[in-house]
Amino acid sequence: GKDAEAAEFFDQQAAIITQLEGFENTGKTVAFFFVNSDGSIVIRKPTDYIPKMIELAGGRYAFENFVTDQTNTSISVTMETFYGTAVDADVLIYNASIDAPISSINELLAKDALFADFKAVQEGNVWCTGKSFYQATDIVGEMIRDIHLALTGGAESDMTFGERIASGLEESFVNIGEGAVDFAVWFLTSLPYIIIAALFVIAVVLIIKLIKSRK
Repeated sequence: GKDAEAAEFFDQQAAIITQLEGFENTGKTVAFFFVNSDGSIVIRKPTDYIPKMIELAGGRYAFENFVTDQTNTSISVTMETFYGTAVDADVLIYNASIDAPISSINELLAKDALFADFKAVQEGNVWCTGKSFYQATDIVGEMIRDIHLALTGGAESDMTFGERIASGLEESFVNIGEGAVDFAVWFLTSLPYIIIAALFVIAVVLIIKLIKSRK
């Protein structure tokens, strides 16, 4: 029973990866990172499985030629080092499995204002993983598909772990929309009082005019 379930699950994941094999490499570069509490940027070593997944998804890891003597798969670099390589990356993926997820570009800029210079930020190609990204090693196929969708402009609704980060302009529209709804609700509930107040003002004006006309 368990062996059959395992075989079926493996076949499902293999089928997802097989679907991606027909796609040529997009040539787009991807930076996978998060911002540490001390302001440094944590990336993955080129030999790590994340860069390999990016390659399978049709992308190119921005730090594929990064040389380090650090033994950990996660590497801490300065913002200056990260900026020098990733500023022109086509896609930024924020690793929220370690740090808290970000929901807006403004949250990313709050971590470091230099992100405003990044091509991916300016073009709206910033994505964020879910907290369970690293814990879901049994669904690698979905991870690769998510990255592929981010590279090719696929539907966010088809993703398992990733979500696009809203730009400041989009946030403004959302805030304006929410404000308009709040105003409409207030206006409708206050309309009877507004009408009464308007009638009172009109009545006062008419009375004043009447008094003046009799003088």
